[in-house]
Amino acid sequence: MTAFFFGSNRRKKLTIEKFLDFQQQLQSEILNLEFRRKEPNAEGKITEAEFAELLLAYAGYPSKKKARMLKRVKKKCVASIESNPFILTILISIDSVLFSEQVQGC
Repeated sequence: MTAFFFGSNRRKKLTIEKFLDFQQQLQSEILNLEFRRKEPNAEGKITEAEFAELLLAYAGYPSKKKARMLKRVKKKCVASIESNPFILTILISIDSVLFSEQVQGC
């Protein structure tokens, strides 16, 4: 890492642009790994409940609060399907996740 940021002789200066670019690439890679861990369907999509889990994974909330939030999302998903069996659960692609990251300014 030191060589990447400061060169092999450690004499280069790290610019804010290079640091922000590194941070964005790292966050995108982490989101990709987390997304793939949710085992997307054949179309490369995950459910809205799984998306909520991704959003809350690094939110810094206590585990009880995260559990309550996830329970509400899952309850909403089930209620939507039960009230109209023709409605499918919303499926989210990795591009949507990455767009969400950009909008939130993560």
